[in-house]
Amino acid sequence: MLPEIVPDQRAPVAQALGLARAGGVPADKRASIIADALALLADPALAALFGPGSLAEVPIAGMIELSQGERRPVTGQIDRLAISATDIVIADFKTTARPPRDEAAIPESTLAQLAVYRALMEQIYPDRQVRALLVYTATLARLEPDPKRLDAVLARLGSDKPSTFVAVDQAS
Repeated sequence: MLPEIVPDQRAPVAQALGLARAGGVPADKRASIIADALALLADPALAALFGPGSLAEVPIAGMIELSQGERRPVTGQIDRLAISATDIVIADFKTTARPPRDEAAIPESTLAQLAVYRALMEQIYPDRQVRALLVYTATLARLEPDPKRLDAVLARLGSDKPSTFVAVDQAS
């Protein structure tokens, strides 16, 4: 809800929502959650993801071609999506308490999920650059895996890591 609220009204709306949906959450924890949400929305690096026309919880489905020419159906749900005339930004939010310290530490299954989403968006928008981000809600850390690494993970799907593909196929 908050991305659709005028920025200077987000804090009072967040406070009201927090009180209305408190559900036994202690006031200090609730205040911390609200502060983190507002910081995320105010981050200039993420502005497109929360700007006008951005989308939340976007279902996606399609076919991807694996390394051996085999085509497989995939489905999922992109947490945040921003589409402009020149590029696409997809973001997956993770609640891991201890996020990876850098791109090298991102789990292969997480990279596979992003790689599949990116490949599907490239099919839909072949004339635009597709960026894929991971946002860790516990620390507000952001990681943007190298597109070449995502391509390599996608190429391995169905060849030497079939169990990774199954996890991606069921990812949401």
